[in-house]
Amino acid sequence: MTRADDSDPSGKPPGETPFRFDSGTVRLGTLGAPAPQEGAAPAAAPASPPASMPRPQQEGAAVDPDAELAAHMARIQQRLDRLKAATAPAAPDAAELPAGTSGAPVSGPAPKPGLRRPLWLAAALGLFAALAVILAYLAVVVPGPWFPESRPQSFSGASLRLVGGQGEQVGGELVVSAPAEDGVTIVSVDANLRADRFRAVAWSVSGIPENAKVGIAWRSDAQPGRTQGLPAIVEGGRMRPVIVADAPGWIGNINGLGLVVSGRLVAPLRITGVTAKPMGAMEILRDRAGEWLAFEGWSGTSVNVVAGGADAQDLPLTPLVAVVVALGAALLLGLHRWKPQRVPEVAAGVACLFLVGWFVLDLRWTANLVRQVATTWQTFGGKSEREKRLADVDGQLYLFIENVRTALPATPQRVWVVSDAPYFSGRAAYQLYPHNVHFQARGRALPERGWVKPGDWLLVFNRRGVEFSETRRTLRWDGATEVAAEMKVAGPGAALFQVK
Repeated sequence: MTRADDSDPSGKPPGETPFRFDSGTVRLGTLGAPAPQEGAAPAAAPASPPASMPRPQQEGAAVDPDAELAAHMARIQQRLDRLKAATAPAAPDAAELPAGTSGAPVSGPAPKPGLRRPLWLAAALGLFAALAVILAYLAVVVPGPWFPESRPQSFSGASLRLVGGQGEQVGGELVVSAPAEDGVTIVSVDANLRADRFRAVAWSVSGIPENAKVGIAWRSDAQPGRTQGLPAIVEGGRMRPVIVADAPGWIGNINGLGLVVSGRLVAPLRITGVTAKPMGAMEILRDRAGEWLAFEGWSGTSVNVVAGGADAQDLPLTPLVAVVVALGAALLLGLHRWKPQRVPEVAAGVACLFLVGWFVLDLRWTANLVRQVATTWQTFGGKSEREKRLADVDGQLYLFIENVRTALPATPQRVWVVSDAPYFSGRAAYQLYPHNVHFQARGRALPERGWVKPGDWLLVFNRRGVEFSETRRTLRWDGATEVAAEMKVAGPGAALFQVK
């Protein structure tokens, strides 16, 4: 092993080699200073290094690795401190600080912007959007002054007279069972109205046929002996109010109102009254609110959707809420683009508008459900299974099927079921299983004559176009040829036949 006091194998004297070896461990050393030449001036003393820099090791002194690492880390920390000082914001002047406040930076995370301002702003814009949409609607539909002096004047069903047709007063309403011989139903009521104070006439009628022609009529003292009229629009079996403000003949003093329905009646007409309307802004809003909050009973489509409210609505609530939410969101986004420093966040506001609109619609659905539960309990609560079926909408059909099942043989028979309403055809077929039942799920057509064989059964429930002759014991439907048949069971608007 080579020692420090041994001569270097390369021939250099000790002290001139940059490395020293001791027991196989490498240690860093320093080069020896060159010997001064004769006659040369002594070298000037080197300037002392800065205090921040580590002093060089003296010649021949051992270097400590830990000390060098600590010095290197100190230099890195100094550089980081300088970078932080260069990028940090300038501290406020002491003169600008409040009394008793130091200029030292406050430790802790920076405060996050709150959501209170976007939510309150979204609520304000939502109310503004709702008000703007409602005012725009009223500006379009109000036919006259927004705040008229007159109030609506109503006439109940008990005051109505049936001029043409057959019917009677039942429970405060006029029930028309059949039109006159010419197929026209006419209902009238005496009135005393100033034409300039009333701008619409609304009849409360249900059960109007789809293909019927409906109109209103009136008499005026300005044109005595002459009857004026206007056509009416029917939606869902109900009449929409008829605007008469600018109609010819709606002048002077109105002394009589009338309703005219032309066409065959499939179901009885139920007329609960008529109302003359001034059509002011508040009245229209009350009418729309009444349509939105009207009870919608369960039907065959309720398993998929419940729209809520009246069958015919001039302004459905769901599209209205959608327009208000969209307008409020557009205003919020526009304000964010205009002044982003005042509205830094808009996502929470838009979500708030959407949830409030959803809550309004869901609240109406819940109110309708509560009323449906009460109605269901009144109809079926505390009753037996058979009583519940008889109390249902197809109770009459269920009672008729009980008699039909008694008349049919115990062995499965081929039965044709027909009705004007596909719902009753399907219900009758279900209650007749396990017989071999044929029916149309989406139509009212009777089977062709060639398909019906002797021994087949034909069940007819509220189906027009079926004729049976008791004297000849023949059956005919839709003008086809007669077939020999026998009536086995008869009921209100229903019968069971066996083809011979």
